[in-house]
Amino acid sequence: MSISTSGDDVSISTSEHKESPDELTNVSHELFDKLSSYLETELGGTRDTYGLLEDLNKIATDQYADLSHSASQIKDSLRDLDVKYKLLLPYLEQLTQLDIFCSSYGASYIEVGCIYESVGIKV
Repeated sequence: MSISTSGDDVSISTSEHKESPDELTNVSHELFDKLSSYLETELGGTRDTYGLLEDLNKIATDQYADLSHSASQIKDSLRDLDVKYKLLLPYLEQLTQLDIFCSSYGASYIEVGCIYESVGIKV
C-alpha cells in the first residue's frame, strides 16, 4: 500500500511492495497535517461567518430598539394631538355655526341691497 499526495489530492494504492514503518509514519503525519490544515480552514470560515451573524444581529437589534422608541414617541404625540383636538372641538363647532351665520347674513345683506336698489334707495 502507498499513499501519495499531490497538492491537495491524496491517493492510496496497494501494491506488493512493503513500506517501511518510518515511511508509513511520515506519510501518516503528512496526511494528518493536511487534514488538520483543511479542518482548521473550514472551522475558521465557520467562525468568521458566526462572528458576522453576531454583528448583523446586534445591528438589527439596535435598529429595532430605535424603531420601537420612535413608534412610542409617535404614539405619545398622536395621543396628545387627540386630546388637543377634543379640547378644540367645541370651538371648531362654534366657528362652523359662526360661518353658517355669516353666510346667511351675507346672503341677507345682498338681498336687502337688491331690494333697496329696486326701490331706489342708496346705501
